[in-house]
Amino acid sequence: MSIKERIRRMRMSGAELHTESLKSFFASLDTTPMADMVDRGVVRVAGQVKRMRTAPRFGVMAVEYVITDGTGEATVVFTGRSSVAGMPHGARVIVEGAAHPEKHRHVLLNPTYTLLPN
Repeated sequence: MSIKERIRRMRMSGAELHTESLKSFFASLDTTPMADMVDRGVVRVAGQVKRMRTAPRFGVMAVEYVITDGTGEATVVFTGRSSVAGMPHGARVIVEGAAHPEKHRHVLLNPTYTLLPN
């Protein structure tokens, strides 16, 4: 690491350092960056769980996870569940499914998922 790079990293905030580490980790996987994700098509994206909540969706219990890879965010929804085993806050996951736009965000409904080691 050059001196310029060290100085640049020292000036970065904690959030910027975290975003940079997410980008470098998920760039090594064979997935689409969330910034390049297209709606109405099957996508395979990877990210870290940023937020999660349970809420009824069209009268059915659902759990929503917001995942990020440092380039963007996606909302992953599992209907008929109140939680997903092995997906706590901070978990890294690969999800694959059809993305659709909903309230200015990318949503994947009941995708397949693979948990990654932290």
